[in-house]
Amino acid sequence: MIHSSTRRPDTHDIPTFDDSKPPTFRRYQRVTKKALGEMQCPVGETLFIFITKNPYSWAISMAERRSKQKPMKSHVKEFAAEKWYERSTGDSWKTSMDMRKAKLKAGLDTQYLPGVKHFIHVKYEDFVKKGEKSLVDLMGRFDIPMNPSYQGVFTTVRGEKVGKAADGMKRYMDHLGSPFRKYQYYLNEEWLGLYDVDLMDAITGKLDTKLEKRLGYHAPPDGFYETHKRTVLIRELTKGRGIFGTIKQFVFSWTWWIISRLTMIMVVVAPLMLWLAHSAEAKDVVDRGDGVTVDAEEDRKKEIDGLNKRKANMQMPFMNLKGREAPLAEGWFEAVDFETGQPYYFHRVTRDVTWTRPVVSAAAHKKDDDVKVPADEYDEVAFNDALHQVASEKAQDRLPLNASKQERERLTREISGKLRQRYIKRAMDQQRQQEEVQRMQSTRNFNDRVMEDDDRRRQEAIEAERRREEEVRMRNEWEMVQRDRMRGENVISFGEMRRVEEERARQAAELQRMQLEGERRYELEGLGLRRGLEGEIERSEQFDNNAYARAQAEMLM
Repeated sequence: MIHSSTRRPDTHDIPTFDDSKPPTFRRYQRVTKKALGEMQCPVGETLFIFITKNPYSWAISMAERRSKQKPMKSHVKEFAAEKWYERSTGDSWKTSMDMRKAKLKAGLDTQYLPGVKHFIHVKYEDFVKKGEKSLVDLMGRFDIPMNPSYQGVFTTVRGEKVGKAADGMKRYMDHLGSPFRKYQYYLNEEWLGLYDVDLMDAITGKLDTKLEKRLGYHAPPDGFYETHKRTVLIRELTKGRGIFGTIKQFVFSWTWWIISRLTMIMVVVAPLMLWLAHSAEAKDVVDRGDGVTVDAEEDRKKEIDGLNKRKANMQMPFMNLKGREAPLAEGWFEAVDFETGQPYYFHRVTRDVTWTRPVVSAAAHKKDDDVKVPADEYDEVAFNDALHQVASEKAQDRLPLNASKQERERLTREISGKLRQRYIKRAMDQQRQQEEVQRMQSTRNFNDRVMEDDDRRRQEAIEAERRREEEVRMRNEWEMVQRDRMRGENVISFGEMRRVEEERARQAAELQRMQLEGERRYELEGLGLRRGLEGEIERSEQFDNNAYARAQAEMLM
């Protein structure tokens, strides 16, 4: 950033500055609101020049400054990936390219700071390649007087002489140094010679391409990959393995594919060959050719059924929807009104139109043995005729009497198309709703089957556990009886013990049944008493009401 008064010397006073104070901005310093308040020159009369450099040549220059030697590809890649620390401000960024993004955004945002009226973005390459023109354009754009002694400096230094004079001019240019020594470097974009495809990908991947494009830079440069298309092709083919690695990988993959397919064929075909060789029945089948013929016919039938189903699904919007409402009478078809969105019905023969759905009576649906109900399919020709008639009537109502035939036909086509789209959309919505209901029903059925299986497995596990406990208990009882017998005690046999236990269990069940019957009888008796009491109360209230009515009648008489 530099200070430059935009006032012309011949029309305004030239502002004076305090030389004892340091300049407001230094190189690489970002402009902030606080810095604007400390400026010596008024902000509105200061020209802010934002200079940028091509990101790829900038990376080479920064890497050269960092390594203090002629830059190499590795130096540029390391510079782009390393962390950047700004000593003057204490700021730090994850990578050097992140630092570039932040400073470019900050430089562009300078023009939006309060009080800034004069701002310009200049590319460094333009000053080097067309220095005189860029300087003259800059001065002329902001109406800044230029010292005449600067005129023709660049042209004089470059010169157009040949021979010894040209050699002297070159030495003079080298003596002057930058920017004249870098003229050819930037004019021919010689810095691109350091980049290969890998380095270009590494730098481009860390750039903000939208921000660079806003500043006038292309990332990557135009035509770079076309120039290196051979390298790109080899890299895509090898994918980092190298030529020999790629050839080895190609041979190995194809060899493995062939071996795996041969193995699969042998595993499938070998048992079949053995069966054909040893089975007389298989030989008879081959001689007759029954199995092959049946399979081919079944496959053909399945293929035809699948085609018919797909065809029916495709024609679904142009068919009457059956099963959702009562079927229409013969010759009637359904359409949708363009203005109200309500369905109406028309007859393809009489051309009658009605809002009420004409349905078939119950007697018409009765099927006899010799009478077949025809399929309720859609006649597309009749539908188009009726749709065109309805659209013509609506177009005639909308247009004036003196409207042209072309205008009437155009509006008729437009209304007909919208009516058709609405009818198709309605049919498709109903079809989607039906599919959703079917999907939910199948999901519910699947969940029910899963729950039933879980319950069945749970009951089986409970039953198995009960049987296991019963076996353990019986084994323990048998061991206890045998043990008592060995001791010489007078005990009953195992069978008698089982009969005693079964009798006890029967008596306990009978007792429980009697208790339940007693409780039920008690509940019924209580219910009968309660109903009887409610009846007495109701009869008493009715008697009181009748008595009151008779008393009122006697008073009126």
